[in-house]
Amino acid sequence: MEEKREGSRSLSQQEEDALQSIARSDLGGLFKARMDEGFTLLYANDSYYAIHGYTRGQLEQEMHGQAVGLVHPEDVAWVSEHLRRALAENQGTVSFEYRIVRRDGAVVWLLISAGLSQEDGGMVLSGMILDITARKAMEDRLRRSEERFQIAVRQAGISVWEYDIPARRLYSSVSTQGHGEACPVVEQVPQSLIDSGYVHPSGVKEFQGMHEALHRGEPTASCVVQVRSPQGGYRWERIHYTTLFDDRRRPVWAVAIVEDVSDQKYAERRCMQEEQLREMLSVDVLISGKVNLTKNQVEELWGHRSFPAAFQKVQDCDGLFQLMGEYLANAEERKRYRALFRRQALLAKYRAGDRGIWGEYRCVNFDGEILWAALRATIHEDPETGDILLFGYVRDIDSRKKTELALLERAEKDGVTGLYNKATIQTMIQRILQERRGSGGQCALLVIDLDNFKQVNDRYGHLQGDKLLQEIGHILHASFQQKGLVGRIGGDEFVLFLGEIPSEQWVLEQTDALCRMLNIAYEAAEDHVPVSASIGVGLAPHSQAQYEELFRQADAGLYHAKQQGKARYSCCRDEGFLEGEGTVTSLQCAAKEHLGTHCMLDALEDMLFVIDLETYEMRYMNAPARAAFGYEEGAYAGRKCYQVLQGFSQPCVFCQNHLPSEQGFKTWENQNVRLHRRFLIRDKIIQWDGRPARLEIYQAPAAQEEARENAEHVLLEMAGLLLSAESLEDGIQGTLERLGGFYGADRCYVVQARLGERTFQAAQQWQSPALQARGNAAAQTLEGAGWLEHLKARHLVACHDVEQLQQVFPEKYRDMRARGVRSFYAVALLEEGELRGYLGIDNPRERLECTTMLLSLSHFLMGERSKREGKAQKPSSAATTP
Repeated sequence: MEEKREGSRSLSQQEEDALQSIARSDLGGLFKARMDEGFTLLYANDSYYAIHGYTRGQLEQEMHGQAVGLVHPEDVAWVSEHLRRALAENQGTVSFEYRIVRRDGAVVWLLISAGLSQEDGGMVLSGMILDITARKAMEDRLRRSEERFQIAVRQAGISVWEYDIPARRLYSSVSTQGHGEACPVVEQVPQSLIDSGYVHPSGVKEFQGMHEALHRGEPTASCVVQVRSPQGGYRWERIHYTTLFDDRRRPVWAVAIVEDVSDQKYAERRCMQEEQLREMLSVDVLISGKVNLTKNQVEELWGHRSFPAAFQKVQDCDGLFQLMGEYLANAEERKRYRALFRRQALLAKYRAGDRGIWGEYRCVNFDGEILWAALRATIHEDPETGDILLFGYVRDIDSRKKTELALLERAEKDGVTGLYNKATIQTMIQRILQERRGSGGQCALLVIDLDNFKQVNDRYGHLQGDKLLQEIGHILHASFQQKGLVGRIGGDEFVLFLGEIPSEQWVLEQTDALCRMLNIAYEAAEDHVPVSASIGVGLAPHSQAQYEELFRQADAGLYHAKQQGKARYSCCRDEGFLEGEGTVTSLQCAAKEHLGTHCMLDALEDMLFVIDLETYEMRYMNAPARAAFGYEEGAYAGRKCYQVLQGFSQPCVFCQNHLPSEQGFKTWENQNVRLHRRFLIRDKIIQWDGRPARLEIYQAPAAQEEARENAEHVLLEMAGLLLSAESLEDGIQGTLERLGGFYGADRCYVVQARLGERTFQAAQQWQSPALQARGNAAAQTLEGAGWLEHLKARHLVACHDVEQLQQVFPEKYRDMRARGVRSFYAVALLEEGELRGYLGIDNPRERLECTTMLLSLSHFLMGERSKREGKAQKPSSAATTP
């Protein structure tokens, strides 16, 4: 019986031989099965049995040769239905994925690809199976990863864009739920978004500039603009692109993180308006107002007295500024005022990052009286319209200023430190407290006492003691002259009065910084004497402030600080003392060794930063860093490094916290978003006030300096060629060859041109060996309407992507594309202000930042031409050079 069944399942010898030749390959599991209820196997190779985890004997014995028992129970019905439908629809082939259960219990995914055919005895299924378990596991991981990413994006409230730079095509790959972007793919970006009104008109220039930066190859680009909301109106979005490059460093793709910052912008606007109104409506303000510098309009004027008629009529900014200048009492002050208060000068000041104006001067008030006044103005961008607004006011400070001047005239200053003495500082504080008695806000008084001053006096004499007092006086004056009043009230005791404080926390932060600043290693007679300071703090609202009570609180805080071990500060409160500790500077930490205001690191040319490794807070910026980023000493305290350095609201995606080590410096490069410059950055972990911190040193990359020196050397070589050549043509030819090698260009040429003409012949040219091999002479150029006028006005045009010309100079664009030009430089050749031609460089690939020397070369070339031909000789139409 068994032999009979085996015989019925056997194949012909010819078929067996053919299948055996295939079966011996590693293609996969080959099989042939009858399309009956159990899918009875007629044939299977060794790979088929191995995939299922059975031997031939085991499958025959346990499954009776029926493949249906191998299919996962949950998939049996689906597989059966799939095959039944294939038969019903007369499909010749089937391909699908399903699961099996191996003999060892493991679940495996298979891909089946088979054909259906009619044979004696009925329909059969013949084909191959492949184990795709690993692929399915990878697909599952990718699916889960994508789902996690979608969840993270939705919870973070952001969108992700992908930008195909060459195609100018934008893909909205992930959208925050509720953003409602209607089109996942946008063509002709950014122009299509601008034309459709998606971008608010106020942000068009910034939006275009961001995308132009991507096409120039900038590694990052960002902007904050208003865009149309699906619910109507506009919302604010912060867009930050990161560029991806191909293996030839060409920008090909950019990924953007888009964040809705509408709430933040509106909060900034409300805060700005409230602050300005509070200042402008103060009782001692003579005049205040708001002007729109963008639209050149006076929007509002306020004052507690009636204005002269001229103020009622003025409507434009410069008219208002000129009118106010007439009320200045001093001619020299009027001159300085008028140089600053011009609409264009103020806009330039804003673009340079300088947003505040403050000054004191003598003026004539509306009643004809001469008095001292303080002018304060701030420049902001309107969060809704993007217009640049100036808020300003003029305050009557005549009483306070005259008191200060009278005190100065009587020389009531401390003879050692140059600070106000005890009587002077007390009088000034009492006067300020009296003036502000009816206003809101708070003030603070700090009493400062040197801890180890007696050691210096006893050991090194009073002369050294006086020098130490002078150093302390310099530190206090330099750090707080713009914030408050500083005086010496006796011996080694000083006071600091802060008349307007934003918060108590701010005072404690300033005191903490001062406490650390005064903990110095003072150098006396070649010794380093540790000197520290203890500080007591008194706080009071203006409505209740009395000098005696403030001093009593501060003195009690000072006594408490001394009792707690010195080198610390303490703030006396009704509920107890708030205190903090300053850390004595180690001689090994050069960044904290203050000798007066001459901190060692302030003398460095490189920018230096110290950043808390755990909290990202900026702990220190040296003088070049503060100047570059617009911070006064200590004003950066408490701000995050990514806010200060990049203007970001969260840690940078390129943060290098994992790179620095305590064993040495790590070096990397980064493009700074705020300064629009690339820096070489050196990182190292240090200990700063007992906490781990990152020391960062910003340096301009040495490659830039090397490239600049190389460019100067090449310029001298080309000048030598022009001077020494027997003919000007020989000199130009040598110059073109040297220029092409320097820029790694395809072609350098001189074109003789006249305004109004369109087609020109290159008078002389040099081609790279690769271009010569292709036989591309391309001596003729088609300039097109407007191109030469543009070149004459600009003198130098550096086009890094000819696609930029398509809309502006279409004829020039088509000519460049036809000649295989992707980028080019063109520098005008001018004679007595008239265009005589230009020097062109096609497809420059190297030293792209060195363009300044082209202007020098053009001046030298035209000068040499005039010298050789004679200044009186007019250039003829037959000349071979421009």
